[in-house]
Amino acid sequence: MKFLFLLVLSFSAMAQVSQKDCAPTDIRNTNPNIRDSKEMQAHFSTPRNQDSIGWCYGFTGADLMSAEMKTPISSLHTSLIYGQYKEMGLLDYLKEVVDPTPSPLKKQTSGNFKFIKEGGFVDIAILALKQRGKVCTEKALPFDQHLGRTTMSLIRKMEEIKLSVINKKLQEKIICEEISRVLPDYGLNSVDFEMVSHSLMKDRVDKTMDLMVRQYCKDNMVRVPARTVNTLYPKTAAPKTFFDTLNQTLNRGRPLAYYYDVKHVASFSGNHTSLITARRWNKGKCEYKVRNTWGKTCAYYQKGIDCNREEGSFWMSDEKLKNSSYLVQYLTE
Repeated sequence: MKFLFLLVLSFSAMAQVSQKDCAPTDIRNTNPNIRDSKEMQAHFSTPRNQDSIGWCYGFTGADLMSAEMKTPISSLHTSLIYGQYKEMGLLDYLKEVVDPTPSPLKKQTSGNFKFIKEGGFVDIAILALKQRGKVCTEKALPFDQHLGRTTMSLIRKMEEIKLSVINKKLQEKIICEEISRVLPDYGLNSVDFEMVSHSLMKDRVDKTMDLMVRQYCKDNMVRVPARTVNTLYPKTAAPKTFFDTLNQTLNRGRPLAYYYDVKHVASFSGNHTSLITARRWNKGKCEYKVRNTWGKTCAYYQKGIDCNREEGSFWMSDEKLKNSSYLVQYLTE
């Protein structure tokens, strides 16, 4: 019995990061793209709020790629580009369409919209950005708030118009009049209303919105650098392999995408992705900072979770991070 107890203790110790391997680090200080830019510093220190749209993968993918650049890229445009991505490989296709063996990772929420895709994978978002080549900046097209109107409200307006097209068979002229009335309220008065109306008559809402964004952001598009997405599987990876990769990536100033069920930190459940951005030694354990997309609040977290309201982040111990994660993804050149 004593041997078994020691064996259990040894196994637990293997899953922990030692203090010498847990020197404090933060991508805001080690990544020159972030460290040397006030705009990037502010972006990675400000809470993000995805509202109730299932686009956490878009926020995470946009931030992963932003860290490779010198300006934050639009999470809204990243999510819309994801919806247009066509050239999926077999594995990606199986992820998105086929579900022969249901698992928490593959579950998709019912969503808030009738036409806009919700739920996705960060690696596919990065591949979609790579295929597109250019993306709008976050400054030009902020998700959280645009002239006092929310992104969710804009999407619902566009869906209402699309439903009118489907159900009422409205003529394009009437649709154009509605488009020209709605879009200026969201600061989108520079787009071609006739082109948007024509697209909405025949295409999906996300495709039409992507067209709108490309027109609106034509002078604020930035080129996406070529990067490779690497994946760690925490459930099967040896603890040393997992944490060595995690720590080496952070030491290089690169964040990581963290897939998990929020039941481990909140009072509800659901699949989610966030960003791992920092590391510290605290109370005898190595902890990792998780940049979330739930806004400037700590109201949703379980008691005992070390939440930073001002940055929209929380800290998680090494053991809990590994045990709660489905996937961890990061970029290399």
